[in-house]
Amino acid sequence: MNHQPPIFNSGVELASSVVDSELLYQSWSSICNLYTEVNSHPHQQSPSPATFKIFKQHNLTIIAFVTSPIYTPQHLQQQGGQDLMTSATLKAQNFPHLDFLCSRGNPSFSIHSDAVSSFVRLFNDIKASPVQFLVSRDDEIVLESPLIVTGHALGGSIASLFTLWLLDGMSQLPSKKPSKKLPLCITFGSPLIGDSGLHRGISQRSTWKSSFLHVVSSHDFLPRLLMTASNYKPFGTFMLCSEMDSTCVEDPDVASMLFRKGIELAHLGSGEGLPVEHYGLMVEHLKRRDLCKGSSDLGWPVADSLQAGIILLLDSIGIARNQHQHPSVTDLASQLYRKERLSVLSKRNAMDPSRKLNDIKIKMAFLEWYKKDCKNKGVGYYDSYKNPRATSDMDIAKHKKYLTNYWKEMVEEAESHPQKEGAYVRMTWLYAGNTYRKMVEPLDIAEYYRKTENRDYMKVKQGRSKHYILLEKWWKEDCESHHPMDLLSKKRNVDGNFTEDSCFWAHVEEARFSCGLIKDFGRFGGGNEEEKRLSEGYLLWFERYVMEQIGNYALNPEVFVAESSFMKWWAEFHGIVGSGHRSELAEFMRKGTFHKYGSDTVTNTPQRDELMFNMTPGNFDGKNVSMFGSCSHQ
Repeated sequence: MNHQPPIFNSGVELASSVVDSELLYQSWSSICNLYTEVNSHPHQQSPSPATFKIFKQHNLTIIAFVTSPIYTPQHLQQQGGQDLMTSATLKAQNFPHLDFLCSRGNPSFSIHSDAVSSFVRLFNDIKASPVQFLVSRDDEIVLESPLIVTGHALGGSIASLFTLWLLDGMSQLPSKKPSKKLPLCITFGSPLIGDSGLHRGISQRSTWKSSFLHVVSSHDFLPRLLMTASNYKPFGTFMLCSEMDSTCVEDPDVASMLFRKGIELAHLGSGEGLPVEHYGLMVEHLKRRDLCKGSSDLGWPVADSLQAGIILLLDSIGIARNQHQHPSVTDLASQLYRKERLSVLSKRNAMDPSRKLNDIKIKMAFLEWYKKDCKNKGVGYYDSYKNPRATSDMDIAKHKKYLTNYWKEMVEEAESHPQKEGAYVRMTWLYAGNTYRKMVEPLDIAEYYRKTENRDYMKVKQGRSKHYILLEKWWKEDCESHHPMDLLSKKRNVDGNFTEDSCFWAHVEEARFSCGLIKDFGRFGGGNEEEKRLSEGYLLWFERYVMEQIGNYALNPEVFVAESSFMKWWAEFHGIVGSGHRSELAEFMRKGTFHKYGSDTVTNTPQRDELMFNMTPGNFDGKNVSMFGSCSHQ
């Protein structure tokens, strides 16, 4: 019997680790020092002028943000502080420095207007700050020392925006590999800063969410206030603290549920906000407290490890203790249980990279087997799939569909948020994507040309998929130029390699169509003279193209099996031009040299006409073609 491992909620343990790390204490100390400096200049009377300072410590750099006077719930309510500023407005105001949060899948976002306005006012002062933290070491851009970005109240919101800008800046730096050392943003009592568009923009970068820790006291109304506004959405990890204990919550929906329930049960008023000393005392309290308790004394029935964790979570933020019979608390516990269970199972299954990669390898193995099975039957896998006869031909379509869906998602994700110019996917995935393209695109071409009326696979909208185009483009830009395979290696491995141009069979199909058009023109007379010239030009280009592939050992020998589409094309073409036609390909085919293709007995092909060598089917206009001038059109 297959038993699923138990599900746990580890929020309390994570919070304990944070407290033990001393990061909270060091961050708050820097904030307090900055407040002391700011308060020594009482002439600053603006409602929320923001300021920052860099603190260098031993093996640690902290940059702190605060406002003076302290931003309170009263500020938020009286000044319309729930307003959001859209990314379009920011761009119109000539502030494009957060545009990286937009992508094809996330065209817009909105940010808390007070937070982004304060960030904009500070930007000229802080935009040079990253150079103080970054150094180049072994061709890798890294942080000189661990960097903490911190802030209190609205200062924490500004710290979050600064961290996002810094993360994007680090990803754009010219480096052979991304820095493993990212900044950590720790905020204290800060309001939410954006909508679901901002959340999506951050979530698209898999490592960015882990760079944010938001500390919230059970007595602080300010960070909860915007939770009641449906257009705001949290991101990052929230550390919720009470006199009892603290816990960490990563799921944004769980954080929202806990914040709203905390407001309902604690009956917190808007007030003037908490004194600045509150979070300092809370940090000291957490440092002293022994985190040693169980769930048996809470009066709750415990069914499994996840339920025990939910009870500890609620108790640690002052909700569960002495309230376990309250219907709304019981309902909250049930909702959290279901939400956490679905979240954990989702991460284990669909989001497990190793499992996903293993599935991909299995599907690719099926296609490898199919290719070899077709070879043993004396037919290429392209033609076998185009003209399905056996069950295996139809079964392979399921594996092809799974692989295509996976790589379309991968390419869309990589395109929507490249880490830096030219580095769209990691090298491992780039190799895998290139192998997939060369193996699977010929099957898509086969499906496309099953319908005899289909033409121009590489030009029409319903033809070649964009993800193939991008995978090929990225491969050529990021891999081929740095790791070219020498001709001898390609020659030795030609039988095991895939045909390099994944669109080779589309060119074959178009060449066959051109042959058919020319034959019909000669057989019936009349017809479109321009189409005839273009077809002749295409065939002339195709001959040169095939010899280029042969000369580079870029074709798999299955191209030359007796009943392949290519060999059928050659028979049709030879019937048109006759035995008097002279070309490199004609000599290669008539002498039977293709039987020895890839073996040591094949000599290098002679020098090719560079003009023809560089022609493409897209720019050949069919003019000045003489090779068909005297053909008999048999």
